[in-house]
Amino acid sequence: MREAGFASSNGEARRLVQQGAVSINDEKVTDPQAEVGITNGDVLKVGKRRVCQLAVGG
Repeated sequence: MREAGFASSNGEARRLVQQGAVSINDEKVTDPQAEVGITNGDVLKVGKRRVCQLAVGG
């Protein structure tokens, strides 16, 4: 979320996850400590208005 510009710090990203504002491919992320596997084309949503399609670089 930080690299996408949706959170300015890890603490803000953690807070957004705890509040239920984060989803990947329309599945809510509820555990701030969870490792989430990201693939090319996944859609990250933070709140109602911040949406981006992820690209994994190599």
